[in-house]
Amino acid sequence: MEWGMEEKQLLRRLWDEGHTAGQIAKLIGKDVTRNAVIGAAHRLNLPKRDKPILNKSKKFKKQTTELDKVENTNNEEPNSLNKTMLDIKNNECRYPHGDPKQSNFGLCGHPVKSGSSYCKFHHKLCKPHKATIDPYRLIPAYFKAS
Repeated sequence: MEWGMEEKQLLRRLWDEGHTAGQIAKLIGKDVTRNAVIGAAHRLNLPKRDKPILNKSKKFKKQTTELDKVENTNNEEPNSLNKTMLDIKNNECRYPHGDPKQSNFGLCGHPVKSGSSYCKFHHKLCKPHKATIDPYRLIPAYFKAS
């Protein structure tokens, strides 16, 4: 894209007003992309932005489900509902139970933890806290010091 004087002036004005590169690209139009705006801003030596500009009204709050509010204090694995891939819904746990070659194979089926494919118990089982992960577990034994 050729940046004419009008586009450059508009870019400078919108940049100074605090618009994001994506917003500027939409306002200029003419198939201008966000990356084209960023490149032009760099070539025009416009001031860099330390942090992305966030419109507070557009911030998304993490949605919590009833399951997130309830703490499983006994840490017992919930009974599997043995759902099949055809029966499972978007908001149900997909943790597998049993041997896939056997007829008793199924998926957990309990309500999922928000932001996960698993219920709260299976989420903790599959996604351990970073502090509990041994960084050396991936290194073969012959590389470890004796």
